[in-house]
Amino acid sequence: MKNTHTPAPWRIEINDTGFRITHSDSGLRSHVATLHEAALCEEHGDTFANANLIAAAPDLLSALETLASRMTENPDGMELYGDWIAMADEAIAKARGGQE
Repeated sequence: MKNTHTPAPWRIEINDTGFRITHSDSGLRSHVATLHEAALCEEHGDTFANANLIAAAPDLLSALETLASRMTENPDGMELYGDWIAMADEAIAKARGGQE
């Protein structure tokens, strides 16, 4: 399946209003997402954690697709890993804009 999202790597930039997720390629920088935070302080650490998760999204999707594919290719894969493969397939579909 072809990726239609901005390719990895995604980076986090911190500014006075929050976090900005960007992608740089050949000197061009594109905006992926912004997480606004009124006050960047320790009590809002979940915003930084969310920014890290968003920045890792393309790599996580790629890794999950590879693992699900390899588990399915295993002759005993569905018997041994069927529930995990189903969970992976659901997460991949969600990441690709499918149903939750």
